[in-house]
Amino acid sequence: MARITLSDGRWLDMRPMYISDKVRILKVQERDEADTVTEAEYFDLVIEMVGVIEPGVTAKSWDGPITDITDTQLVTIARDWASMTEDDALPPESGTDSETK
Repeated sequence: MARITLSDGRWLDMRPMYISDKVRILKVQERDEADTVTEAEYFDLVIEMVGVIEPGVTAKSWDGPITDITDTQLVTIARDWASMTEDDALPPESGTDSETK
């Protein structure tokens, strides 16, 4: 699994991102970029983003819930997870490295 390390040294291992995950994240980001987002709507967007990311977490270095992160760390996780290749997220014994073929 691919590892995302946060600014405070904690880490998460992530499975490959599915197309459905990407679509859901893009929809949340589009709503977040709207001109007027109330504080309540913003927190709804954060909870929705966590709902997309949480099922992709295969392991994490802390015992608390996935929501024990900052807004900036949430953005980092979403960005880094979306930028991973499938080869990054699969254990080496799972197949061949498509980037070397």
